[in-house]
Amino acid sequence: MKEHEIKKQLKELYQELKSVPEAKKGAILREISALDKALGNVLMDKSSAKVAVQINLFPEYENGKAAMPNAIARSALFASVCPGRRKYHQKVMIASRKDAEIRYSGQQLDIGDSDVFMQAIRTIKHLDLGTNIQMFPYGFLREMGRVSGKKKKAGKTDKKWLDRAFERLTEGTLFVHVPGKYKVVLHLIDEYIHDENTDAYYIRVNPKAVNLFQKEQYGLIDWEARKEIKIPLAKWLQTYASSNAANLPQIITLKKLKVWCGQENRRPDHFKTTVIKALKELEALDSMIQFFIMKNGMNIAVAK
Repeated sequence: MKEHEIKKQLKELYQELKSVPEAKKGAILREISALDKALGNVLMDKSSAKVAVQINLFPEYENGKAAMPNAIARSALFASVCPGRRKYHQKVMIASRKDAEIRYSGQQLDIGDSDVFMQAIRTIKHLDLGTNIQMFPYGFLREMGRVSGKKKKAGKTDKKWLDRAFERLTEGTLFVHVPGKYKVVLHLIDEYIHDENTDAYYIRVNPKAVNLFQKEQYGLIDWEARKEIKIPLAKWLQTYASSNAANLPQIITLKKLKVWCGQENRRPDHFKTTVIKALKELEALDSMIQFFIMKNGMNIAVAK
């Protein structure tokens, strides 16, 4: 399909989106996302052939670490929400700190999706972005702590969960602007294929993703500790803490934390109870991070 044809279809779909019932918007948003991706590929091919970019950014990965861009770690992009409560976004502004502007189109992402994204980056850590990388669901899920070493293969439920996570990461379009540093529009996973005959997955990460991991623009996460964490909010807090400079405690109000982690609709007292449980679990598993609720009971301090 040619560039002008894609743009024409996108224009028509955006017009249609304004008038259709809420129940039909999901299907239209998926069409828009697919066309956005097709347009991106056409424009990339138009300017030059896709260039493979080798990720040599994370030597620390050898010590059981994972990386997350700071702009994302400090936002509600990977929300700490309950399963089954996902919204569909259309270039929605994602709650975050003032040092970054994040917009997102697609099905809402959660903490499980963040683990899939980080493990995908870990999988290709010494390989080339822009090329298809082969992996198998059992090994991928085991490295995430999703299946135990006692199992010999991934079950149907686990593979279905992984398929849907890859679908969301491939379908969704992310718009990130960190003033004075970078601006990028991309899908977190550029493409994924599941060969059901061999059970192999082939994933490709867009070379533009390196913009998210520029020097001092990402934090390192203790991956072994993360695999043991059960409370989604504890994982979000671990990710957030990784984005802060060492030995510089950050003070966050519970009100802001509630919004940034994607739980803005929770009752304050229920949220505070969950925060306390999450902090206890995180401190027990990740010795590099320290949290405490301050005396006023309304703020928490984060240090690493």
